[in-house]
Amino acid sequence: MRHSLLAISLAAALIAGCGSDSEPPEKDSLAESLSVWQDMKTADDGTYQYTRTSSSFSGVRTTTTFVVENDVVVRRTHEVYDADGTVIDSFDEQGDEVGSNTGAHPVYNVDELYQICRDDVLSQDPEKNQIILTFHEDGILETCVYVPLDCADDCDEGVDIATLDMSL
Repeated sequence: MRHSLLAISLAAALIAGCGSDSEPPEKDSLAESLSVWQDMKTADDGTYQYTRTSSSFSGVRTTTTFVVENDVVVRRTHEVYDADGTVIDSFDEQGDEVGSNTGAHPVYNVDELYQICRDDVLSQDPEKNQIILTFHEDGILETCVYVPLDCADDCDEGVDIATLDMSL
């Protein structure tokens, strides 16, 4: 598998003795990944492209690609595929239009995805949610989501980076 998976649960944290006021270990892993990201981004002047994906139990899936220049999203393209892989909806936003369409991943640069992971996902109660944190082989954030334990389908909340291209 291309990435390592870190499944976080309260039971594991308590067994490891992390029930104190100290930061949970997953925040340390995220901070290390953020440092790798910041070094990579600085080397490329904050210019890159990344893709986020989603899929539903019904077979519908989406792909949203963001082009970022100097830490600002300047383009967002979005495609929706049916269960057979046929594009059933799409749009391409550029410049001032970026963020004008609904139904796609919101407009964030990668730094903001790290912040959402830290503040909105890793802060969830692990007694009520499964928290999933994964990284690509190069150490960059891949998945940071939580899923309520009482949910059956399409309940994950958080962020992902399916692909990242620094060669723009």
